[in-house]
Amino acid sequence: MSVTFAGTMRGYEKKNIIKDVIAGIIIMAVSIPISMGYAQIAGLPAVCGLYGSVFPIIAFALLSTSPQFVFGVDAAPAALVGSALISFGIESGSKEALTAVPLITFFVALWLFVFYLMKAGKLVNYISAPVMGGFITGICTTIILMQVPKLLGGTSGTGTTAGSTGSQSSSNTVTIMQQQLASYQQQLSEYKSNLKNLKSQLKSAKKARKTGKVSAKKTYDAAMLQYSNAKTLYNVAMDGIDDDVKDAQETLKDAQKALKTFEKYAGTGVIKAECSGTVTSVGYEDGETLSTDTDIATYMNSDAVTTSVSVAQDDISEIEVGDTVNISLSAYEGKTFHGKVTSISTTSSGTSTVSYPVVVTMTGDVSSIYAGMSADVTFVTKEVKDVLYISNKAVETEGTKSYVTRKNSDASTTKTQVKTGFSDGHNVQIESGLSEGDTVLIESRVSE
Repeated sequence: MSVTFAGTMRGYEKKNIIKDVIAGIIIMAVSIPISMGYAQIAGLPAVCGLYGSVFPIIAFALLSTSPQFVFGVDAAPAALVGSALISFGIESGSKEALTAVPLITFFVALWLFVFYLMKAGKLVNYISAPVMGGFITGICTTIILMQVPKLLGGTSGTGTTAGSTGSQSSSNTVTIMQQQLASYQQQLSEYKSNLKNLKSQLKSAKKARKTGKVSAKKTYDAAMLQYSNAKTLYNVAMDGIDDDVKDAQETLKDAQKALKTFEKYAGTGVIKAECSGTVTSVGYEDGETLSTDTDIATYMNSDAVTTSVSVAQDDISEIEVGDTVNISLSAYEGKTFHGKVTSISTTSSGTSTVSYPVVVTMTGDVSSIYAGMSADVTFVTKEVKDVLYISNKAVETEGTKSYVTRKNSDASTTKTQVKTGFSDGHNVQIESGLSEGDTVLIESRVSE
């Protein structure tokens, strides 16, 4: 296959050059703004339409072999590409759009080539003129409406100003974040400009170096050093600015969210708690001005009563989250409450005696329990059921063997060997040597 360059210029008559130039100017005046509008419809900056209305047409004119064939930008592909970007969630005019549009164009070209092989051009005959007219009219209307705000010099509104201190504070925060973003963008522009200037200096130094002058070598080295330093500062600044911009955007997002939340409740004046409970104190009287340093009200969640216990380091390894605990309150003598270990802090408290805070959540009916009550907490690290046990005071140990003094039916006593098991510190399990109902003696000592 051969390609003919400027084939349409063969046999061209010079007498037509003035008319063709005038016709070209008229077509340019019409084509360029239309192309810029189609670029915006497709989700690209307007300058892309400017380039698309010049260079591709020049290339087509130089490579085309038909003087009657007309080539130019088209509205339909622009609208379809713009719709595709919206469906992908890509913002119009963004860097992502500049990346996605060429990829879409490539696949469209493949489809057009396939349609050419299938000779699918005849399908256009089934599209009615009113349909095409409406489609073109809609695109024209979209372009016109996109230019109206720019012609009027308007900008997007910032919303209404809330009448309260909290709303003004959130709005000021939003404004500050926007100013910071603008400052970061300005700094970035300055770094880019400085880098461009240093690149130009480097180019000049390289040219002077080739002349063989000694001073050119010094200029070159100095420019290389400045360029390296500037590039390092630029990279550092870019990393810092990116982080600052990200933080600023997050802060701005939080401020906007807080502003929306405040505006939502400012009209009703109602503040809702996160959960149900009982109000224990109120920080303000009727008519007083609210402050950010004082709580409006304090309430207690009666559905979740917790207590904090300090456990010594020698015992903390025996406790796990989920362990059962028995709780005795001085206000309810003889009554035992139950609970579970819900958290164990890994940070010690105290200096002389190392201990760790353990949070216990009480279970069952806790409606009668009030904040501030003192409690004794017993951790159940091991539990055995249906066992025979006696007091630790009844057991005597001799070497590795254990004995008890058992009382017989005739009032005599017998020293009996027993096998002991688990002990809670007060009572001990008897695995063998005694039976249920046996009477054992506990040694008592009376001091004079």
